[in-house]
Amino acid sequence: MPIKADEKAKLISDIGAVLKEHGLGDVEVKTVTEDVTNLSGKTNERNISLSVSKELPSTKADQAKAFSEAIKPVIEGIDEVSINVVSKLGAGDAYSTIEDIVPLGTEDHINLEHKEGEVWLIDFWATWCPPCQGPMGHN
Repeated sequence: MPIKADEKAKLISDIGAVLKEHGLGDVEVKTVTEDVTNLSGKTNERNISLSVSKELPSTKADQAKAFSEAIKPVIEGIDEVSINVVSKLGAGDAYSTIEDIVPLGTEDHINLEHKEGEVWLIDFWATWCPPCQGPMGHN
């Protein structure tokens, strides 16, 4: 359902309230207004879209997830809203368990959980990637 100009202010306010409720009051809600007129000038269409985007550190994964769940009913049925509030691992971040891995050649599901004193090397590569193929030999 397209956002009408008179609904935009309320929607922005509602999104802002959910952001504040989840400690994300510093995140901007960006709006883009686009006027489309055909060459004859007989019709004019106004499109308004909203965008909310923020990358949080991995320590705030629960906060990002709670916000994402809480915002769903606010934007349900509105196509012109883009919400992208996520947490990402960064250099120096604490390790998070990698869950539900299926090792090659098995049907087992495992979790990679780090234990104190262990050192891991996780090497991501693709068989179709020429720069990856050289280093794969040492594995």
